[in-house]
Amino acid sequence: MAEDPAQLRGYLNLMFIARCLERVGDHATNIAEDSVYAVAAEDIRHQHTAEDRSFSEAN
Repeated sequence: MAEDPAQLRGYLNLMFIARCLERVGDHATNIAEDSVYAVAAEDIRHQHTAEDRSFSEAN
C-alpha cells in the first residue's frame, strides 16, 4: 500500500469485500448447522477432530 497510494481505495474495498465474504460463509455455516439440527436433531456445532485437539494442546 505504501508503494502505490493511488490504489489505497481499491485495496480498502478488497479488504471490506473479504470481510463481507467471510460473514457470508459464517452465515451459511450457521444455516447448515440449523438445518442438520432441524432434520436429525443432532447438534454439530463446535465439533473438533482429534487432529484439531492435538494441535491446540501442542501450542
